[in-house]
Amino acid sequence: MIRSRLNRNKAAALTSATFCLAFTLPGSVHAQRSVAFEVRLGVTASSTLAADSVVRQSVLDRLAGKGHRVDAARATPSIAPTIQLSASTALRSKVQLEGAFGLSVGQLNGGATSGNGQSFTVASGTIGLRYAIIPRAYVRGAFGAIHYGSSAEGIFKQGSTLEPVVEADIGSSTQLSFGAVSIEAFGQVHRFGTAALRQIGGSDGTVLRAGLMAGLALGKGR
Repeated sequence: MIRSRLNRNKAAALTSATFCLAFTLPGSVHAQRSVAFEVRLGVTASSTLAADSVVRQSVLDRLAGKGHRVDAARATPSIAPTIQLSASTALRSKVQLEGAFGLSVGQLNGGATSGNGQSFTVASGTIGLRYAIIPRAYVRGAFGAIHYGSSAEGIFKQGSTLEPVVEADIGSSTQLSFGAVSIEAFGQVHRFGTAALRQIGGSDGTVLRAGLMAGLALGKGR
């Protein structure tokens, strides 16, 4: 009986030690990892958000008021200045985990139904993996969410929703004395649709976004 209790006590102690190691070691390893913060500036272009070449006059009247032509149903974002903030940490020698937040500000070009000249913002947040294919070149794949914000008019008359987004990047980074500088091209794909469009019989569509960014990273994570 005593031996049995001793064995149970040893097993309990071993189990407790195992759990302690399981929760302590990852924290210690994580504490040793450095984090690199990067600021990127650039421009972003986008495909058309909404287009309909066969729109009834009644639809135009409801969206934009009377007196507009039928071919006015189009909403295309202008090329927009973009800023992106990211944080990354190394998982392996060539692999990094990266989270990023981006913000673009531009205007809608098109017909009266889209609110020609209407300003908008695009906010996106992603998390993904960055892989160094050669010492100075990398690719990145990420997923997250994207949201379009604008005044309550045109296709945004009833607001917009948060949509999932997938992103792919390719770039080059060079380490200098004050930090790492980079240049990259990126592409995003996501669905787009608003309540105002659906109310008049429109359907969600696929939007492609692409851009060029130049960045400066601070820290030792690169």
